[in-house]
Amino acid sequence: MSEEQIFDEAYKLYYRKCLLFARSYTHDIVQAEDIVAEAMIVLWEKLCNAEEIGATLPFLIGTIRNKILQYFRRETFKLKIHSVLEEDSMRELEMRISTLEECNPQELYSMDVQSILKESLKTMHSQTQTVFMLSRFAHKTNEEIARELGIGVKGVEYHITKALKKLRIDLKDFYPLLDVLL
Repeated sequence: MSEEQIFDEAYKLYYRKCLLFARSYTHDIVQAEDIVAEAMIVLWEKLCNAEEIGATLPFLIGTIRNKILQYFRRETFKLKIHSVLEEDSMRELEMRISTLEECNPQELYSMDVQSILKESLKTMHSQTQTVFMLSRFAHKTNEEIARELGIGVKGVEYHITKALKKLRIDLKDFYPLLDVLL
């Protein structure tokens, strides 16, 4: 009998048994089919090279066993690598969370806001600037400012409103911080 006939006979007799054996360990029909196909190729090569294989089914099962072990070792290695990468990703994510929790936008932008505030105040009429600074920075009441500057309380309110409108426009990019700063 030729190698081709021996191979065809082995394929017909043992392919299904080999596939069931491989699938029982891999739990994956596609992977089991690949492994059995590789084992059949090894059988074919041995037959073509006139190498002694002994009993065909035990040879195929042994080859499939070794191929499944190789597959499991590769999968184990992949899982370990994935686990390490996942742990690294988790640590990086935890670091980002921690950094973001420590981030205080008010502190982050306070220098920018202060600079814009100073520039905006410089462009205001001197009376509006003075009233606003006494109100917000010296924490004086409208009545105290009115007495100090010799103007009416309504005049103080007018200058504060005028200053706030200008500052809201100039500080529009920092709007969430305005309530805290103004």
